[in-house]
Amino acid sequence: MIFPKVLLDQLMNTNDIFKLLQTVLLFSLGIFIGQTASSFLQNEAFYRRRIVLEKFQHDLCDHLSEVDCTNLEDPKLLI
Repeated sequence: MIFPKVLLDQLMNTNDIFKLLQTVLLFSLGIFIGQTASSFLQNEAFYRRRIVLEKFQHDLCDHLSEVDCTNLEDPKLLI
């Protein structure tokens, strides 16, 4: 929202093409850095969630492999 106003001010007030290009490059660089950081953080969070889920699944599998199946339906065990 700020970028069009800045461009119009540069075009209307001063006809300095170097200042206009500098403004465009600065805004473009800011957008590029912001998008790169956002993409990196989203990917990092995704992989960390996957690691936590994988550890949970592994612990659940270990726990289920140690279940005593012979006494599983024994009423004394369920109480």
